[in-house]
Amino acid sequence: MSCNNGTIDYGPKNIPYRKRQGDHFQIPMTLTDSAGAAIDLSDSQDIQFFVDDVEVASLGSGITVSGVDNNDITIIAADDRAVGTNYVYKIVITDVDGVIRTHVEGKMKIIVVS
Repeated sequence: MSCNNGTIDYGPKNIPYRKRQGDHFQIPMTLTDSAGAAIDLSDSQDIQFFVDDVEVASLGSGITVSGVDNNDITIIAADDRAVGTNYVYKIVITDVDGVIRTHVEGKMKIIVVS
């Protein structure tokens, strides 16, 4: 996220991700604004992790919020996607007011276990 003239830019951030076939998604993440201030997720209604628009984890079901400032999220989700295929993933957060925003999105490729 970035801050410009006091306004938070909620545009999605593209983060590439690679995983081996059969491995769980394991994504620890700390959410802050451009000034480094924590984005408090303690009152979020939901946090969802999608791969190709299919939800594979949600708050309380594979996603946890922790940390002193309630801005650390951990996603652990099983998945069995095809090797060599490119996928799109995203993390969507519904805030206390019911506003839904995509905070992170990116491309993912499943690699062969070597």
